[in-house]
Amino acid sequence: MPGTSITGFFKPLEAVEYAKMNRVALAVLDIELGTGSGLELCRALLDINPCTNVIFLTAYTDYALEAWKTEAVGFMVKPMTPEDVRQQLKKLRHPFSMECAGGESK
Repeated sequence: MPGTSITGFFKPLEAVEYAKMNRVALAVLDIELGTGSGLELCRALLDINPCTNVIFLTAYTDYALEAWKTEAVGFMVKPMTPEDVRQQLKKLRHPFSMECAGGESK
């Protein structure tokens, strides 16, 4: 998609600050983020913009139920395959468009 970029972060707060200033169409989050929590980061990103599609990526299936409570759109267990990624992308709830920009759900 034209105008699309991929940005990565090492610290959850950096991702939150970025999301406050930029439209995030898709966030792929690990659940364990060192001292942070991907579950909390998901909630923060969705508070900023409810149209953000969040997919969790983890090696720990124990987190699956807690991850679904966050309104994430997907959950992948490591190691994943290209087909796993394709299947998750087919399930996105919100289109990659400006209609959902600015935190407004449409």
